[in-house]
Amino acid sequence: MNGVIMKITLFFSPEESAFLVTSRVILPRIAKPLTFIVDTGSPKSFIGAIDAKKWEIPFTTKRPEIIYWGDKEFKLQLLRNVQLWLVGEEDGQEKIKYMKKPSPKLYVTHDYVHEEKGDISPNVLGIDFLFNNGFRLVIDGKSRTAWLED
Repeated sequence: MNGVIMKITLFFSPEESAFLVTSRVILPRIAKPLTFIVDTGSPKSFIGAIDAKKWEIPFTTKRPEIIYWGDKEFKLQLLRNVQLWLVGEEDGQEKIKYMKKPSPKLYVTHDYVHEEKGDISPNVLGIDFLFNNGFRLVIDGKSRTAWLED
């Protein structure tokens, strides 16, 4: 990239108490914008049950990978033929960062976390996403801003 840094701004959600990023996920038959929690504590990146059900993303229980998100067990299945686009800025210009194979490794789950206010199943970009794509996560806690740098 000729030494030019691409900056992808995250937005802070007080409701989620987390930084979020909006992306475009493209699967066969599906091309939708999707918001992900950027969670460095999660070992894997995945589309949650709510969007998986809404988009009718198939899930088979054939040899799922198991992770823990918070204190809840999630069964994950790797999605095939997936593209992930993030929109950022480079030299003040809007640019699209397109994640190519073998990245991203994006999984899907049909598991929920049961809470008093209702079931949740977030979409998560985990530490694997940052490592596999060479992103640097910058957080300014004072101003509650954050961004990814490529």
